Amino acid sequence: ETSDVEKILLIDINEEALRLRKELVGSEKVETKVIDLTDTGALAEALADYDVVINGSSHVFNMDVMNACLEAKTNYTDFGGLFHWAVEQMGRDEEFREAGITGIVGAGSAPGIVNVLTKYATDRLDTVEDILILDAIINR
Repeated sequence: ETSDVEKILLIDINEEALRLRKELVGSEKVETKVIDLTDTGALAEALADYDVVINGSSHVFNMDVMNACLEAKTNYTDFGGLFHWAVEQMGRDEEFREAGITGIVGAGSAPGIVNVLTKYATDRLDTVEDILILDAIINR
């Protein structure tokens, strides 16, 4: 809805899923493309005209998408994955710096937004004994 966004590219290997998601969003700004995330060249070519990738795929593809972002010089963030995946990803900091792009890992729900919300809340309280975080996904 914001005028700050020119276009959004949704990528999936499932053409029907892309069609349904585009219909659900209902914006002329949304484009779709069927690409195998392990095809670095095709993915990099598709990303070259975009400022940032928000990688919402499974964490097993995070390194593949990062490779394409480095090739395309497109900024990157993801929703996270298992700890050892994130450690490997963070080891790519220098590559992203040299490419002149930003790479942020673990910006999803947990870790991610729940960490930001927890910090915001605890800064306003005198004491904190426990924090309970509940996280759910609704797939429509």
